[in-house]
Amino acid sequence: MPHRRHHPFRVGVLGALTACAMFALVGCVATRQAPQTAIQGFALLNPSTLQTNRRAQQVLRAAFANQEITMTTVIDVQGDKLNVVGVTATGQRVFSLHMAGTELTVDSRDSAVGANLLPPQQLLNDLQLAYWPLSALQSAMQGSPWRVKQSDAHTRRLYREDKLLAEVHYADSDPWNGRFWLVNFQFGYSLAIESRLLPTP
Repeated sequence: MPHRRHHPFRVGVLGALTACAMFALVGCVATRQAPQTAIQGFALLNPSTLQTNRRAQQVLRAAFANQEITMTTVIDVQGDKLNVVGVTATGQRVFSLHMAGTELTVDSRDSAVGANLLPPQQLLNDLQLAYWPLSALQSAMQGSPWRVKQSDAHTRRLYREDKLLAEVHYADSDPWNGRFWLVNFQFGYSLAIESRLLPTP
């Protein structure tokens, strides 16, 4: 179970997902290049460090304050390419993220308040924190202030220096075909994700 002081549905939401929900209502499509290093997270890993191909559909529930957002996402990792697409319950595409090597392209909705929202890289930080092999994360973080620890098969923690920033709690042995919860203590949001593996090309 998540940390008792921060139930996953009582803390805040991922800014990138908040942006996506708002963008769906108010903006025009905009494609932009994002830097390799997430502004408020660890440097994104090359998709090839997953060391396998994966394609999964997710039901993603994000919680912030007294609100919740639910959407369906598909994450597809093929070699050094990664794609994430988010759609609403009615099938409307909200956003897409494409990563080739360490170059990230974001296709989302523009908004006048976009500057106040977390960057889309934060979503990939969360997905990589939860899905990527522990050894790949630890290797990529060597020499940086970021650290990932996993004391058992059910809990993974992200630190910056000695400060705990996020926790992932796994309900199943395979997060690609099961459930997990992520709580971000730094920015006050939580995610509950249920994944189902899809056939890969």
